[in-house]
Amino acid sequence: MTSSLKLIPLLCLFLFVLPQDADAQRRGKRIKQRFRASLLAGFNLSQMDGDNYNGFDKFNPQFGIGGTAVINRQSEIGIELLYHSKGARTESDPRRVINTKDRSVDLSYVEVPIYFRHNRRETFPTVYFEGGGAFARLIDVKIDEPVVVQDGLILSGLESDLQENELSLLLGIGYQFTEHIGARFRYSFALTRVYSTADLSEEAALQIEQERGVMQLRNYYISIAAFYRF
Repeated sequence: MTSSLKLIPLLCLFLFVLPQDADAQRRGKRIKQRFRASLLAGFNLSQMDGDNYNGFDKFNPQFGIGGTAVINRQSEIGIELLYHSKGARTESDPRRVINTKDRSVDLSYVEVPIYFRHNRRETFPTVYFEGGGAFARLIDVKIDEPVVVQDGLILSGLESDLQENELSLLLGIGYQFTEHIGARFRYSFALTRVYSTADLSEEAALQIEQERGVMQLRNYYISIAAFYRF
């Protein structure tokens, strides 16, 4: 296990050891629990910057666990442990009359988002807003594309050159229906590139661009998930 992966259980442990029943009060009201654990499931739609295509066209299931530390009745700090995929699904021949998305870049990640959540109201139901960052670790790669492509983009063979670690920012909005049930919409964009020729010599980078039609790849996704809080 790498040192970066060792941080994941430590971050989770930090929240799980917080006291369940705290004596902190706000406006004279007792907060029942300082910590709330949750289960969540949903999906994301992803795309990649650098493949010369637009559109969140790749569907990926998403599931995981989470926990929040309650600061007060409207503010929380949360952490999640998610498993999902990112990447892109594009066509290889833009000249076709019928758009056939026959290229798939499937990147499986374990991701740990850490975020601040602000509830608009102190009681449920309520809208809430969230913002934060995430660390993700690439655990599996699968690239499928035709043997002959017509758009000049060749991604097969880059699997071993992809970056394993990723940092990203996230913004989201959600709705807490009851004390236990809620849903959220989230937008995430990577700060780091999953592939880049920036560290290569100018000659080598130019050669790759001419042969493969790519200089860098960066992940983006939007997600929708429902959760149950204990």
